[in-house]
Amino acid sequence: MQININTYSYYAGIDISKDTFDVSVVDQDGTHLVHKQFVNNQKGFKDMVSLTKKQGWMPVLFAMEGTGGCEQKLLDYLYKHKQAVSRQEPCRIHYHRLSQGSRQKTDYVDSLIIADYALKNRLRLYIPKGESYRSLQEISRTRRMLVRYRCSLQQRFSHAQNAHAKAVLQRSIDHCTEDIELLNSAAAEIIASNDRLKEDYCLLKSIPGVADITSNFFLGLIGDISCFATSAKLVRFVGVNPCPHQSGTSINSESRISKMGDPHMRALLYTSAMVILQMVDHGVKTLHPNMHRFVAKMRAKFGPSSGKKVLCAVMRKLLILMWTVLTRRKAYDPCYGLEPQDAQANQTPPSDDTGLVQTRAGVATDSAGEGNEAGQDSGVTGSGCMDGKPLCDSSLAMSG
Repeated sequence: MQININTYSYYAGIDISKDTFDVSVVDQDGTHLVHKQFVNNQKGFKDMVSLTKKQGWMPVLFAMEGTGGCEQKLLDYLYKHKQAVSRQEPCRIHYHRLSQGSRQKTDYVDSLIIADYALKNRLRLYIPKGESYRSLQEISRTRRMLVRYRCSLQQRFSHAQNAHAKAVLQRSIDHCTEDIELLNSAAAEIIASNDRLKEDYCLLKSIPGVADITSNFFLGLIGDISCFATSAKLVRFVGVNPCPHQSGTSINSESRISKMGDPHMRALLYTSAMVILQMVDHGVKTLHPNMHRFVAKMRAKFGPSSGKKVLCAVMRKLLILMWTVLTRRKAYDPCYGLEPQDAQANQTPPSDDTGLVQTRAGVATDSAGEGNEAGQDSGVTGSGCMDGKPLCDSSLAMSG
């Protein structure tokens, strides 16, 4: 939901830290009214809201930047008490500071910069995710941290010479593995307990190249897909939209993706795109012919030495498809729009010499195994299912 710049009479910028948070309030003319510091707890939240009401600074828009979790309790408090609040990406505040020519870095200045940003820009109001989506996001991010830590331990273990050091490292690796399995089970329980989440999970798993880890992280990251009116907005949110760099006749660099969103989501999409390209190279029939044509078109456009460009194009295509199946509530269908004889051929399972193996649950996985987290999520699902049982019976193919 976009708000009008002049909807509010006052704008409160909040710079939050672990123990305290600073608040600066400005009016519609940009006049600085007050700066005050509060304790980062329920009492401090109440005191801040009481201050704005006592001074008659209503209606007021509270704005803050994401700090990795320190702001969450304040966000929920303000939303619960029907206060307008917005959370912005730190990079947006950073570039606004540079545009104002500010070189200072203090809590007071930061809160004032945020208030000025809220005054001069259209902000999206904060709407909390459902508890299931929030829990899934927390589990997915904790799992990512553990997988990275386990990878570093495995690398150190491979070079260790001392027996005691190797024993300690092995125990730590085993503990990490147990915790990761525990988180996997917790994520499965959350999905199974929420009908909407379970259906979304099923729809995503129906897409070739999208498996458990990608589905879980994607659902926890975006929450409700209705927040994205178009697939282009989702592409920009994840950060795989192309960004041209051109000016006049002297500057005309190659376009790059913006990388403005969550880097781990892009890493998972990168792995999924690798699987799609492998399926195309081996002629796997579970992909719609449109995807084969799309990959061929991108390779012809960018040339044989532009593998990463093709990968980025497939990543974007996967995101569009994920948005489509969740929006239309229909699963991916590799036979959509095909003639009956072509549809039958498209359902033929891949042969043993393709490098892909078909499992009993209808999931094709890379026979290379699980070398890292990306490898663990390189599964290619042929149908949306959980515990071997289909959850969706509607169908949709990849278009274009």
